[in-house]
Amino acid sequence: MRRRFERVDEFRASLKAGEVERHEIVLLASAFSRLENMGVIERRKLTVETALARALSYSSCSPEKLGERRPEFEGEVQATLSPFAVDGTLTQIVRFTALIARRPG
Repeated sequence: MRRRFERVDEFRASLKAGEVERHEIVLLASAFSRLENMGVIERRKLTVETALARALSYSSCSPEKLGERRPEFEGEVQATLSPFAVDGTLTQIVRFTALIARRPG
């Protein structure tokens, strides 16, 4: 839903077009070519209001970029998420990952 309100920025367009190399490609060709990927998966609780604040924190749909469409955006976020809230709370499964690059040896 958020993406319908976002303006396509230059970086995202370049990424989709394959013009931007992934971190792994750049690091494998660097002095830091020993790569390790780590991750954690958690279940978290948040409110619809917290989810809305998070959505507004993305640069692509910040209040400045939304402009006069902000009230419409906020209404759609709340309408989209509210049916999933139980006692005002949403459950979110979050995956955190870290790419660690070291020098070989």
